Amino acid sequence: ILTKTDVKLFNLREPSTPIWSMPISARKCRIWRSLVLVGTSFGTIVAIFPDKSVFTTDLVVDGHRASISDLVLEGDELFTADVHGGVRVWRIDEEKKEIKLKGGSET
Repeated sequence: ILTKTDVKLFNLREPSTPIWSMPISARKCRIWRSLVLVGTSFGTIVAIFPDKSVFTTDLVVDGHRASISDLVLEGDELFTADVHGGVRVWRIDEEKKEIKLKGGSET
C-alpha cells in the first residue's frame, strides 16, 4: 500500500499487520519477481528484497533529481522516468541486492 507518507507491505494471509513499512513519499510501485520496487517523490528508487533488506539509489551520482513518474521492467532492466522528462536504465542484481545505473556513474 502506498500513501503520501509511507509504503507498507502486507501478507495477504494476515492483512491486519504490515510485514514491512517505510516512512517515504512514494509515487510508483512495481512488483518484479520477488522484489518490490518503489519510485519516490524525491527521485529515489527503493528496492525491497524478500528478506526485507532495502537498497536505495540515493547515492547514485547520475540518478534522478525529480519525482519518479514511472517504473517499467524488461528482463533484468528497470526503466525509470521522472516528472522533468529524465529517463534512466538500471540493471537489477538480485544476488548482490543492488540496482546499478547502466552507462552512468556509480556511487
